[in-house]
Amino acid sequence: FKSYNEHSYLLIFACNKYPKATHLDNLTCAVADGKLIEKTMRQHNFKVLGTYYDENCTKDNIEKELVKLMERFPHTGKLIGRLYIMFAGHGLKDELSGSSKFCCHDYNEDHEYSTSYPLNEIKIKIQRIGLKHIVLHLDCCHAGGIFTANRARKVDFKAETHANKPTVAAVTAVTDEEQALESGGNGLFTKSVCTYLDVNTKYIFEAYDSEYVTLSQLFENVYGEVTTKANETKAKMTPMKRDILERH
Repeated sequence: FKSYNEHSYLLIFACNKYPKATHLDNLTCAVADGKLIEKTMRQHNFKVLGTYYDENCTKDNIEKELVKLMERFPHTGKLIGRLYIMFAGHGLKDELSGSSKFCCHDYNEDHEYSTSYPLNEIKIKIQRIGLKHIVLHLDCCHAGGIFTANRARKVDFKAETHANKPTVAAVTAVTDEEQALESGGNGLFTKSVCTYLDVNTKYIFEAYDSEYVTLSQLFENVYGEVTTKANETKAKMTPMKRDILERH
């Protein structure tokens, strides 16, 4: 697993402030979520390729970073490694495509395409990045829209082939119809992910008595905690996890 550990990369886009949006309120937890993910993933030897917060969280920067990854790791290379990309901020349904979109810092309703990033465009870029394991972490409203109109597999990859079998998966805080909840300074979903992965507590690793866990195992625990806490506040959050590319 030397190659796997040498090629672990993290990219974060998080936005609290939307100064040009007419109908979007500023958020309080998205940037904190990004910083929490950064802190947690550094514990697991991820190299941070970029952290784009608030005014730096633009469509141009998202496009630039994804293209750089496509060029650095061409899809023909099939390098054993992992890439974790996080998007935290406002999300809206994209009625035209039937999917959803991530709202960038300069989001404006009059220029919605140029100031937001459609989730289906992320999928197009991801399939051209030649790292075997890619996870999209979407903590924004309507994030489940990334699963709309795709060829997603409904079965999870097996732990014993984890290092060699390619997989591109997305984990989302909510479905395409739900609102993401915040609590105690962080998004409920992201906070749960980081709690289970924290090397100081090792909750997820002790639960499976293993030095490594699969994304499916992590998600199973996060799902239970998030849905329970949401229900306690009379709200509903349904985290989702699915492979989003049939071939990679």
